[in-house]
Amino acid sequence: MGADQLQALAHEIASQAIQHTWGYWLILVALLLVANFTGSLIGSYAAKRGEHLAIDADLRRILRQLDQTTRLTENIRSVVSLGEWSERERRTLRRTKLEELLLNAHKTGDWLNSERNRLIFLSGEPELPSPQPLMVMLGRLYFPDLQQQIHDFDSACDQYLLKLFAIQQDIFQAKMDATAAAYAQYHGAPGWETAAAAATLEAQNAVRERRNPELQNVHRVAIEALPVLDGAAAAVMATIVDARAGAETAQQ
Repeated sequence: MGADQLQALAHEIASQAIQHTWGYWLILVALLLVANFTGSLIGSYAAKRGEHLAIDADLRRILRQLDQTTRLTENIRSVVSLGEWSERERRTLRRTKLEELLLNAHKTGDWLNSERNRLIFLSGEPELPSPQPLMVMLGRLYFPDLQQQIHDFDSACDQYLLKLFAIQQDIFQAKMDATAAAYAQYHGAPGWETAAAAATLEAQNAVRERRNPELQNVHRVAIEALPVLDGAAAAVMATIVDARAGAETAQQ
């Protein structure tokens, strides 16, 4: 077989091979296209899935942060409300105790007058408990800013009370001296008791008259200290009321 014949035979075989395998190549191309499209879909799905997971994770994180912020806000609000309540109650308590302190201060002045009648003029009135210690205790517990005024009034009241006791002793001594003198004058005869009563009254009045100036001096210190305490307490009350009004305005 010559060279021309061999070349013709090879060309024929190649043509037949291509004709018989064109379907294979078509399927192969189709598979490649499908694989490429499927890969694109899978990649796109994976990307979208990852994006959704990231968004979901972010959303969960934001919700957790929002919950924590809400709880923190509520806790702060509770603490602030408790602080406002405590401050409001403290002001109410101070106002009430200040009113009680002043009431007992003025009761102390009235009590001293009652003690003067009982000790000096022998009125026969029953001995009443003094409101003075309660006044002092309220000042020490609640109003350190009023300590000087309370101390001045308290000391003046003590000095006045001591003066009353001293004059009372002089009055009792005058009674004993007058009684003894009347008994000696009448030698115990009938009528000496009437004379002793008259002499006692005269002697006691003499003591009261003689000691009255010094009693008035001490009493004046007490009655002058009380208005000073009133003025200082009024200033404290003004700060309490102003603070309360300011807090109520702020809440509105």
